[in-house]
Amino acid sequence: MKTSSLRRFLSAAFATISAGAVSISAQGGPPLAAGDQEWQLLTSGIFRSSSDVDAGGDVSSNDYRIQLGGRYGLEGGRTLGASLEYQLFDYDFSTPGGWSEIERLDLGLSYSHPLSRTSSLFASPSVGFAAESGGLDSDSLTYGGIFGYSRQVDSTLTLGIGAGVFFGLEDTSGFPVVLVRWQINDDWRLGNPFRPGPAGPAGLELVYTGFESWELGFGASYRSERFKLDDGNPATASYGEDKGVATFLRASRPLGPGSHLNLYLGTIVGGELTWDDASGHTLARSDYDPSFLAALAFTASF
Repeated sequence: MKTSSLRRFLSAAFATISAGAVSISAQGGPPLAAGDQEWQLLTSGIFRSSSDVDAGGDVSSNDYRIQLGGRYGLEGGRTLGASLEYQLFDYDFSTPGGWSEIERLDLGLSYSHPLSRTSSLFASPSVGFAAESGGLDSDSLTYGGIFGYSRQVDSTLTLGIGAGVFFGLEDTSGFPVVLVRWQINDDWRLGNPFRPGPAGPAGLELVYTGFESWELGFGASYRSERFKLDDGNPATASYGEDKGVATFLRASRPLGPGSHLNLYLGTIVGGELTWDDASGHTLARSDYDPSFLAALAFTASF
């Protein structure tokens, strides 16, 4: 049972880590004028081929998500935002027993406060649940936030630094956050492909925009995902976690005003899976091999 749980947890974590590459945030973006508002919608599907696990067997997974968020401009250049996201992970593994679905539900808020024309403070608290299907309860709760400072160095470069801390799932995680948006020249830019959150820092992506209709990006990020596992006894909840470096290649093109189609290919390298008891003590670890990943996402702003 433990080995099967480990293998399945790998698929859940792999899908979530890679999904970060297609995540948008209604909480980010340039300041809005007082009274202005902006909405964003994301739908995506992520499909992962079979991967060998050192503990034995193999596993594949699909990940489906939908996210809706909005931002509202306040007086003095301040911006307030919120987003709601739901994910469903579906698994197929080679050994019998265990689960087939995991659900994740997250609510995020954001606030940006300018200190001057070129600098600002930001905060992004969030609360969420992650567990086997139907098992979203207090044991699956996670909460925390990202806090930091950003500064526009010049017209082509904005830098930010901060920290994230999250609690829940019998674990506490903290990490530094570095935010970058650098327009290197007319055709190249360097930035964060998605916002930081409970899974870790935002990573980096190098983007080429020299084509007429398409832009290409290559990115990587260290990510860690954690879920509540359900063995049928609420008093003995257990948890799984996956760590690794997600790498991806992205191709995107506009479909109309404010809407984009995003195609991804990717994998995870240096992955490690752990299985913890109800107190958060590690019982087992297992490395796993890279596997092929494909994703399709649609984003719209309105």
